[in-house]
Amino acid sequence: MSARTKSPPLLDIERKKLLWRRFKIVSWITSVIAIVGFTVYAVFFSSLSKVKSIDVNGNESLSGDEVTSALEEIIRGNGNFRDFFGSDSLFFWGNVEIQDLGASYPKIYRIAVNRDWLKRRISISVEEREKFAIWCENGCYWLDDHGVVFSEAPIVDGSLLKVVNVNSDRFLNLGTRPLGGKETENLYKIFAFLKDYGFVATRIEIENLEFKEIVAKVQSGQKIYFS
Repeated sequence: MSARTKSPPLLDIERKKLLWRRFKIVSWITSVIAIVGFTVYAVFFSSLSKVKSIDVNGNESLSGDEVTSALEEIIRGNGNFRDFFGSDSLFFWGNVEIQDLGASYPKIYRIAVNRDWLKRRISISVEEREKFAIWCENGCYWLDDHGVVFSEAPIVDGSLLKVVNVNSDRFLNLGTRPLGGKETENLYKIFAFLKDYGFVATRIEIENLEFKEIVAKVQSGQKIYFS
């Protein structure tokens, strides 16, 4: 007479199935977390996302390190997600263009940044302001072709340089515009007019900024009034 085998109770079978399902779920979640964690580390914190080189070109008044530091300061000041990463990360930088850096860097007109993921390289192109005329108003300053005073200039007089003499009590800050947009445009039209018609100006004056009347004294001794 053979012995009868006992089958496990149904409750034990269901419990084992439940434990197995839980084990598979926990294993799946753990695997996903591990994969995501590895991916985040590889992308954001490994050497794959580190800047290999920073190239700066077009800079004359500032060194490459000064340009880079200025950009880092501006990017951090914007208060965006890039500040989470260090400046040695490619994620910190972006393909951006910054214009008119203001009084902090008055000689710089525009900075363009290009990020190359494959070469892990940041290229920074600097466009500095060009000397167009000298603006003398309680001191003399170089004026660029956008109407911004950006550095101190020598006190000169004569026809070799475009010099505008202004009678006022105000003092200018570098990186600012002494005239409004329309008035700046009119001033440059006056320079173009004098050049096109062969007038050699020995002195250009603005006696009253409120009325914005401009007087050009030419070599013949004549005065030409613009308003």
